Amino acid sequence: MAAPPPALLLPLAALLLAQAPAWAQDEGAATADAAASPPEAEPAGPRWSAELRAEYVQGEQVIIPISVRNPGTDTLAVPDVGERPWLVRFDMILPDGRTISRYNTPPEWDPSTTWRLSPRGSRRALLEVPGGFGDFPRFELVVRLVEGDRSTEIARQAVRRTAPVVAAVDLGPDRSTGARGGPVAAWVHRSAEGAELMLHSAVGADPRGPTTIRHLAHLDGPVTPLLAAQAPADASSATVVWATGSRGLHVLRVEGVGGAATDVQVDAPWPAAEPIGRPAAVAGGTLVPLWVPAPKGDGGELRLVSIDHRGKPGFPRVDRYDHRPLDVRALVDSSGAAHFLVRHDEGVDLYTVRPDTPFGADALPPPGLRIWKPAPGLTLHGAQFGSLPRTDDDPGGLAVLLMVEQPGGLVGRWRDLQGRRITDVPPVAVPDGAALVGVAPDGATSLGLLFVAAGKGLWLEGRTTRVELGALPDRAQAVRLPDGTPALRVPGTREPVAIIPVSLPAPVPATTP
Repeated sequence: MAAPPPALLLPLAALLLAQAPAWAQDEGAATADAAASPPEAEPAGPRWSAELRAEYVQGEQVIIPISVRNPGTDTLAVPDVGERPWLVRFDMILPDGRTISRYNTPPEWDPSTTWRLSPRGSRRALLEVPGGFGDFPRFELVVRLVEGDRSTEIARQAVRRTAPVVAAVDLGPDRSTGARGGPVAAWVHRSAEGAELMLHSAVGADPRGPTTIRHLAHLDGPVTPLLAAQAPADASSATVVWATGSRGLHVLRVEGVGGAATDVQVDAPWPAAEPIGRPAAVAGGTLVPLWVPAPKGDGGELRLVSIDHRGKPGFPRVDRYDHRPLDVRALVDSSGAAHFLVRHDEGVDLYTVRPDTPFGADALPPPGLRIWKPAPGLTLHGAQFGSLPRTDDDPGGLAVLLMVEQPGGLVGRWRDLQGRRITDVPPVAVPDGAALVGVAPDGATSLGLLFVAAGKGLWLEGRTTRVELGALPDRAQAVRLPDGTPALRVPGTREPVAIIPVSLPAPVPATTP
């Protein structure tokens, strides 16, 4: 039987401690004898183990951590299964008694690489099960180390395969110039043992193509995840933040597929505080926008919790606001700088944390500037990060798109990260009773606009095309597919993310008089 997941160790320990007094009372003499006897020495030789779960999600990339430790006092040499994965076999014993083995094909020449384990030392490797678990719903999984004619059982676990049961989804940050790989989303699978935090990723730039599901952590119960924005070069890692209680933050950062995790719990020094908007993961640690309401009234402070990789937090103040900000978005550029776009009643502010900024307790308030102020006759409907293509007149790159309604209609205003004007998109009329819920730019001069009115969606493409969408799913995200087709990216119930293309009418061919 495999060792229980780390998140279950504390409840298990508590249960054992709770039962200990009754056992001691019934077996007092035996307990005294056991206490007087010295503990038996652990047999010499390496101790292999594998971290297995009782439940895996269909479609999940199955990564099994394999560990070995040296309990003795002499240095040991053991096979390096990271470099020689064909030495590990995964046997699925089906209910009908059949056994299906998964393993890597051995090469013609075995390099015979080894790990040298010092006394009390250990090593760990991450092995993907070749071909995964297939479509078998239930089986017993046996992990074996096979060296020539010798086979050593490492772990054994009853496994069940389940369809995703989606409890919560975060569709992820705004896409930006230089993004590698496809769009990602953090989601929570409701399992029999509690909940599993997962990462949904498109393999390529097209979200309609193949996707992967990665397991990030076991949770005691469902949470509302916030997937942090990060630099394009950090595509293999993931940082997820969620609220705990009235003022707590939980930050989980996982390096690579199945890699080491940094698990941090932080409590804010106020009676009430809540994460607001998108966090950002940078080289120094994690930045989490935090709203601290005032004791009275609707106002409060926006803080930027700065948590270094050791878990030490700082709480520099960003600004005071008369009302809770409407939206906070985050973006990390290729230099590693984090940008936060704050939309509120008094306008739009942009704050930047440079890569060399101190973290943790030494964190400083981020410098900021107001890139839009309200004016008579103008109404702001949205603000988001985006990117512009390079042209002869503009270098392109990261930018901010402001959606401003003025007497002539709804205008898209592109501004650079210093708030300077780049270009404006021609205005479109706002449908009666409609609210803007998403924008999908098509270059610098055309926009796809997603509206909702009475629960039904409406897509406006450019200034001329109007598409009725019917009932609109909650938290729909307007996106562009690689071929320019507009689409909705929405949370699913039986799948983490669904892609719904918007069918635009075919252009009417020009006629020759």
